[in-house]
Amino acid sequence: AESMHPRDFDQRHTANLVGSLRLGRGWSLESRCCYGSGFPWTPVERDAAGRARFDERGEVILGPPNSRRLPAYQRLDLRFAWDDGDTGSGQVNLQFYLEIINVLGRRNVYDYYWNDDYSKRGVSYMLPTLPFFGVHAVW
Repeated sequence: AESMHPRDFDQRHTANLVGSLRLGRGWSLESRCCYGSGFPWTPVERDAAGRARFDERGEVILGPPNSRRLPAYQRLDLRFAWDDGDTGSGQVNLQFYLEIINVLGRRNVYDYYWNDDYSKRGVSYMLPTLPFFGVHAVW
């Protein structure tokens, strides 16, 4: 019988809070706050001294599949925008914006990786604080 374990992208909890505030004269401030519980990952089996265990072929021995979880994911994004409000026939509607991804600079873990002998674990992170400008045009 196949054992039951969480699938690779099993995220038990997610929550998003989205808000928008009209400031007048075409200006707005928008926000998005995200939370997600950590995705599962599979640990490496270790001996009593903490060294990775290997089989007779030299392959690392893995622990129970997806038995550990990455840290929870949290992110706050903000967008400050100006819209010219032009929606007339044949007109171009323009929106200029400044968006900041991960305003609080949280170091969200994307995945773990190991060196060749599995003695050191590294961490891959998601996006850092990332500001960008944009123009949205509709005609």
